[in-house]
Amino acid sequence: VTQMTSTVEGRLRDDAGLAALLGALFPCGSVTGAPRRRAMRLIRELEPTPRGVYCGAIGMAGPDDTAVFNVAIRTVVLDEGEGTMGLGSGIVWDSDPAAEYDECTLKGAFLTGDAGSQSTAATSPEDDFELIETMRFDGVRIPLLDRHVERLARSAEYFSFPFDEARFRRCVERTVRGRDADTPLKVRMTLDRWGRLSVTTTPIDEGPTEPWRLTVADERVDRTDPFFYHKTTRRGVYDRALAAAQAEGYDEAVLLNQDGNVTEGTYTNLFVRQGENLWTPPVESGLLAGVYRDHVLETQPQASTRILTLDDLETADALYCCNGVRGGCTAVLLGPNSNRRRP
Repeated sequence: VTQMTSTVEGRLRDDAGLAALLGALFPCGSVTGAPRRRAMRLIRELEPTPRGVYCGAIGMAGPDDTAVFNVAIRTVVLDEGEGTMGLGSGIVWDSDPAAEYDECTLKGAFLTGDAGSQSTAATSPEDDFELIETMRFDGVRIPLLDRHVERLARSAEYFSFPFDEARFRRCVERTVRGRDADTPLKVRMTLDRWGRLSVTTTPIDEGPTEPWRLTVADERVDRTDPFFYHKTTRRGVYDRALAAAQAEGYDEAVLLNQDGNVTEGTYTNLFVRQGENLWTPPVESGLLAGVYRDHVLETQPQASTRILTLDDLETADALYCCNGVRGGCTAVLLGPNSNRRRP
């Protein structure tokens, strides 16, 4: 690792004590931006809370007039079981906002894992992504709106996307206001890393005839990849699997993780009925916690989670696909990777 450093030397006045010395040295310019005094005034105006130990100093002073202090960056503060880590960059007159944002996410990659380095440290438009919520407007309201808001807020916090819930709700309300009550709509909202919202609407078509015909995707899901836990525009695995399935005449593809366990469909969650029990894979298998899935888990006492295999899907009393736009539908597992044959 190459690290740039600089050395600053000075002559200490005889009457300067430790407090005066620390007051002159900290906060250092690299964590305030430049010019420092003006930058600190802007920080006080823009930042809603004190930074605490982050960007401050931790060190020790010895009895022989020596002292060693550091600048507390890359520092996680634990308080009652909750950890907080600040990220930032020093802004100067010619700073590029996108580059500064990428620098912040790169600094946090050691803690966030691949999410920081792959998602937010974008080097080109193709590397960037947006968060998605796809909702059903039934002609009167969006029944699962609160769940959509909660999920988007969690993902925005995870990826450090600015998210204004009140503005999101206003945008949804304006979008559906005055719409034909007899025409259900799919409302697709996206949130980019600058906090900007975009919305599109399309009529909801009838969809495939039940039972949906499912096949197993060839490509495996990496359950350690954080993108499978959030709904984003980074949908390469999903799009490839669905296109391959539809090219063979199927309606949906079932994804498996690297352990061979079932995760989800390309745009649906999966449930199996075994006797009185209704099972769906746990999020830890590497899947998106769909809003309809969560609705079923919270409202159906017989519904719960456990690891599922292809054998569970093939031997189940019933198989279901579901999402927040279409609700639930019956399905059957077919295809070359299944023990069942196409009818």
